Amino acid sequence: MEAILAERKSDYISCDCKQYKNWQELLRYGLAGGLSFVVDFGLLYVLREYICTGYAGVYWAAFGGFLGGLAINTFLSVRYVFRAPAVVADRRGRNVRDVAGIGLVGVAGLMLTEVSMYAGVDLLQVNYLLVKLVVTSIVFLWNYLGRKLLVFTADGSTRVKVEEEAAR
Repeated sequence: MEAILAERKSDYISCDCKQYKNWQELLRYGLAGGLSFVVDFGLLYVLREYICTGYAGVYWAAFGGFLGGLAINTFLSVRYVFRAPAVVADRRGRNVRDVAGIGLVGVAGLMLTEVSMYAGVDLLQVNYLLVKLVVTSIVFLWNYLGRKLLVFTADGSTRVKVEEEAAR
């Protein structure tokens, strides 16, 4: 009986467990997303309050903040979040297809951000900072799932690398 319990315990503790790795990856993405959020939200506030003060200023500020956060998030995702074997890690995120995939996910996230900001600020008359808090959580999930499904594979390498190896 103890042998069975010890075996089952080792199954849950094992780092080879796919679910455990996915949770670790999501945690790393959450940390990267947190830093990206600080940049995004900080730029939104500074741009809106001091530079983009006109009617459309909130949208330009949201655009600028989003781009700043996206740049940080993309760098951290490629380097630290979606881990890959050392051989792949040096090259991933540097080919046209990877960049295009990350860019498409980012553009969709930007569109989601801008449409949601318009709906919250202009239609619902909610403060732009509160709207941004809600929008960021939705876009965070979109970016993670989009990158995970469209760009990076389960082992952290990119889809391009997997397809190249399959063609050999």
